[in-house]
Amino acid sequence: MSSTIEDYLSLIYVLERDGEPVVGTHLTGSGWQSARTVMRRHMLMEWMMVRMLPWSKLHSEAHHLEHAVSSMTEATLMEELNHPQTCPHGNSLPGCEEAVASWIRLTEIPKGETVTIRRIHQRGECISASWGRLKRGLS
Repeated sequence: MSSTIEDYLSLIYVLERDGEPVVGTHLTGSGWQSARTVMRRHMLMEWMMVRMLPWSKLHSEAHHLEHAVSSMTEATLMEELNHPQTCPHGNSLPGCEEAVASWIRLTEIPKGETVTIRRIHQRGECISASWGRLKRGLS
């Protein structure tokens, strides 16, 4: 699979969102808007396929479709999906960062504590080796 400019925009968006600035790289206002659009469309594709595909396949399949989504389809999916604030993996849609701001990192939980995992970081979405051990809690 070859990388596209949208792939690079998405990567920069995720790193910056998570407080890991990319040295030597700066997105213009239109670059940020493009990155946010690609990320939102990717996440909407994941929601569209969540009941049809194994959870571990959502990210890679959404990657193939995100570039083909029109503005009309994006708006329709947002409406049909009741304006989700996160993707199925729990990552916030662009503009909805406050929805996850109060969530606590797993590394900050005391050993032995029972927790509900609400988010799998984008970098972990492609690693499906341990998905079978997690109980899926999608509604």
